[in-house]
Amino acid sequence: TSLIVHLLLAAALVAAAAASWCQRANWWRSFDRAGLSRCPGDRMYVTGFYRNARKSWSHDPIQLLEEAECCSPPAPWVNSKTQTHTANWWLRFDWGNTWVDCPPGYFVQGLFRSEYTPGKLHNIEEARCSKPADHPNYYGHCYNADVLLPFDNKGLSKCQSGYYVTGLYRSSCDELYCIESLRCCSMASRREVLDDLAKAKTRVMDTTMADIARLGYYLGYGCKVQFIGEDFSRHGDTWSQIVDENAPCDNRGSNWAPSVKYGRYGYAILHAKFGSGYRAYTSSPPLSINYAHWGFRLKGIKYETPAVTQLPPEVIESGTVYNNFNKAFTKRLSRCVTSTRSVTHVQLNPWKNYRELNLQIPYRPTPDLPSYGFNYVTSSSTTDRSQNTQDHTFTKTFYKTIAPHSAARWNLLLSKTRRSVAYTATIEIRFSAELQGFLRWGEGSRLTNYHSQYHGSRSRPICNYRFGNQNTGFRQALRSQSSVDAPPWLWNDLRHAYKSAQGLINDLTDGRRYVFKLSGRFDDVIGTKVDVAWHNVPRWKRSEQSLEERDAGDDEAVKNIYHVARDLSFDLGAAMQNLQNQDRSLDSPELQIQDRSLGSQELQIQDRSLDSQELQNQDRSLNSQDLQNQDRSLDSQDLQNQDRSLNSQDLQNQDRSL
Repeated sequence: TSLIVHLLLAAALVAAAAASWCQRANWWRSFDRAGLSRCPGDRMYVTGFYRNARKSWSHDPIQLLEEAECCSPPAPWVNSKTQTHTANWWLRFDWGNTWVDCPPGYFVQGLFRSEYTPGKLHNIEEARCSKPADHPNYYGHCYNADVLLPFDNKGLSKCQSGYYVTGLYRSSCDELYCIESLRCCSMASRREVLDDLAKAKTRVMDTTMADIARLGYYLGYGCKVQFIGEDFSRHGDTWSQIVDENAPCDNRGSNWAPSVKYGRYGYAILHAKFGSGYRAYTSSPPLSINYAHWGFRLKGIKYETPAVTQLPPEVIESGTVYNNFNKAFTKRLSRCVTSTRSVTHVQLNPWKNYRELNLQIPYRPTPDLPSYGFNYVTSSSTTDRSQNTQDHTFTKTFYKTIAPHSAARWNLLLSKTRRSVAYTATIEIRFSAELQGFLRWGEGSRLTNYHSQYHGSRSRPICNYRFGNQNTGFRQALRSQSSVDAPPWLWNDLRHAYKSAQGLINDLTDGRRYVFKLSGRFDDVIGTKVDVAWHNVPRWKRSEQSLEERDAGDDEAVKNIYHVARDLSFDLGAAMQNLQNQDRSLDSPELQIQDRSLGSQELQIQDRSLDSQELQNQDRSLNSQDLQNQDRSLDSQDLQNQDRSLNSQDLQNQDRSL
């Protein structure tokens, strides 16, 4: 079994590797000096390193690391946004026999080294770690690639096909050949299934963080990292920028790292060079993005072609007719049956708590009838959104000739159809986003802020601004404000200063990036026909009569029957248990009050059902007593007739004898 699993995994990785493409990143000059060397583009990840020939065992500097092999991600991550985090190795990689790696779910995209000397391993200070933004924070599969011997000599040392570098291991020495292992991991095979609000939040926050941070930069918010939209740390529903003292964004707006220009201690040099103005800039709070007003909206629903199934007939009433006479008679059976439509919603995707969604999935049996509404949970209903039932009524009269001194058993049958309609619902995740931080002053230059009150000023005010609220989502608010040049932001001036601003706004207001799918099915059951099936009672004896028996002389009036049409093969037990588990997990007092109210209503319904059952039992008992009395009366009548017959026969015999 394990062999089969490994073969399948290998086949999947080969297929994934075939879907990606690779190229060599030229580090021949960039890794000879301080700074970041990285893969080309944001959607390429390191799979191996090419090193040049060493000069000697005692002199093997890191500047001989000349190239990195970089590959694109496999499906489904090819077109995903990118999320980047800088891994701090400044102290960790100074020690021998040490692993350094990226955070879980991230892959090496570049290395940052210090100093302009040829350099040792301890000069590898940081790793640029990136991942597809919607990739989970875990890997598909990992292993340690042994490069102990290959990395001693000129050539390419790399991970297996379909794997990417996530970490390095060094031995006790400090030369380039002392890198002995690569940590290699494959990407997860699929996105995480959204089955609760927490995962929906993570999906949105991961995929929008970089773009909203860039929007904030265009609006004029200060930047304290080397690259815009990178190096944020999540705390609950807030992203906070991690201040990189070695590489803050320049106040003038460029992606300029002071450690590159001024060495490892560039931050202190900038304090001395630019004085209190730079100190004021760096002492201001970093950019944060707070998300709030979470919710879901049914954006659209697609129904599949209905599948109609004839269900087995259901016995809704039964009885036995007895003929105690010496001649045949015809039994008349009249019934008026009202069949109530029942609609069952079947949940096909996992969702832990339907109350988090707070939306209803509609179902309409026909265009002229009211629709039913269901939460996204497996449940059944007999009332539509108008709180009415939808019924079919059948009035039928049946006749059956019963032979003398015999009985016939009858079953009243209701034929039903099940109309199954599958659907796929498109659910939009709604939220608001607040930019929190200080505005650049810029002295009126192109890189100033674009707030109508502070544009061109020399102050750096703290400005917290939220797009969206409880009633309006982020994307709707951004689209409406930017399209009409609504204050407080100077949207037209911003678009003139940043040619890519409108494209960014269009991307952030594209509703397709905030949706996911939920699938389900409606099973619509309704009665279509009423019939009766007669069965002869073999070897009938009077002592075999039951509580349901009817005498031959009984001429009944039309009886009304009310029946809910259900698919008897569908068991709601598991669904009800699921609902009970969800109810137990909820601590909200309002929901508890609702649950108590529902529980009280269910008890009332149960009480009514029990009362109805007791009445039915009483009716049956009375009917049985009536039948027994009738039978006794018939027995007495039979005996009297027999006595008269015998007396008459005796008299005739006596007359003949005389």
